[in-house]
Formats: sequence, C-alpha cells, structure tokens
Amino acid sequence: RFNWDHRRRPTELSDIIGNYLEQRQRPTFDTLYEQILFAPHSLNSTSRDLWNSPPYQRKRGEEFPLPFVELALQQSTWARDQSNKGFYQDAHVNRWSASAFAYQMNTLYQLKLVKFKVVNLYPPHPIDSAEFFVTLLKE
Repeated sequence: RFNWDHRRRPTELSDIIGNYLEQRQRPTFDTLYEQILFAPHSLNSTSRDLWNSPPYQRKRGEEFPLPFVELALQQSTWARDQSNKGFYQDAHVNRWSASAFAYQMNTLYQLKLVKFKVVNLYPPHPIDSAEFFVTLLKE
C-alpha cells in the first residue's frame, strides 16, 4: 500500500478545520494536483525501492520537469471538472503520522467539531509499515 502519499506534505489541523467549515464534499484542486504530480515519480520505483528507502522529504522549491507539471495541470483540471459535475474522483486527501492524527482528532474533539476521541493508538511497525490503527470512542 506504499504509494505517492509519502511525497505529499502532512495534513495540518488548519486543513481539517477548513474542510469542516467549508463543508467540502470533494477533493480540492491542490489535492488532485499533488496526487497526479507525484504519482509518476513513485511509479518509476519498485515497491521494494520505496519500502527500503528513507521517508521522502520534499524540499522547499523542489523542481519537477515541465512535462510532469503540464500533465499534472491538465489531468487535475479535468479531474476537478469531473468532480464538480458529480463524478467520483478517488483521491488521497489526507496524510498523517500516527501521532499527528491522534493530536488532531483529540483537538477537534476538544473544540467540539467531532464527537470522536482517540482512546487507543497502534503505531506502524517501524520496519515494514506506514499504516497505523486507532480506536475511536464516540461520545
């Protein structure tokens, strides 16, 4: 399940609150654009390469070849237009570490923006996983 998400910036609390207050039902243009822009770079690597390499740290001002940028703009514009017409667009909207997810969910709970709080956190295995699990309690 390792994919291009490791190249995207982590989701911030402001992203979640903005999505909530704006009642977003669809991925934003920047989410679609990032997903499409970063996908070709991950597709050039094998799963073993991705799993065995250190986490990708996106550098400020990182440059992409112009053909990738142009293709991402074209495809994400089309995807946004399809989404606005009501067609489903699969997108990885959020990216969290285990601790960031727990912090953000519990902060949203304290702000009374969600009715769930994290009661158990199961972090990813340090060697072969990026996935974490949580137990949420609805109050």
